[in-house]
Amino acid sequence: MLLVALCGVALAVAGCSSGGSSSPSTPTASTSTTASANGGSGSGTPAAQAFLSAANSVDSSYTTWKAAADHAVTVSSLAQPAAAYAAALTSFDDAVAALDVTGRTETDAQALIAADRTVIGLLESAGSQTSATASNWVSTLRSDGDVAVAASDTVRSDLGLPPAPSS
Repeated sequence: MLLVALCGVALAVAGCSSGGSSSPSTPTASTSTTASANGGSGSGTPAAQAFLSAANSVDSSYTTWKAAADHAVTVSSLAQPAAAYAAALTSFDDAVAALDVTGRTETDAQALIAADRTVIGLLESAGSQTSATASNWVSTLRSDGDVAVAASDTVRSDLGLPPAPSS
């Protein structure tokens, strides 16, 4: 049961993922207009490209994390891949913080970073989990991961990008 829950956590926390594509979709007039009105830039602009580049960078750590979660016997066995994924999310957040955006997009980017920081803290605590705490840890990680996914999708929308595809 724990392993099934971990698989769901691995999937839920990947909200910043680019879906494996390094090229953005071509924006429609409405997505470009929305992005500009929100202080974003549209999917063909440097801010959108930087976001996708950062998301692509975190994808390999997510893949490793998911594989570890799929094969984990205990939560504590996830300590190393969780730490690596937490470091990748931190790098992603650093890239998001450096985006040249203003207004609502900037506010939404800050919310994404805050949501990710919560997830990062949980990932960093993987090695200290026991059989008594694992269920609560997984539940909290899944819930907080969902918040991070929603925040990422909001920033993606602000930038004129589609939501990250589910895998």
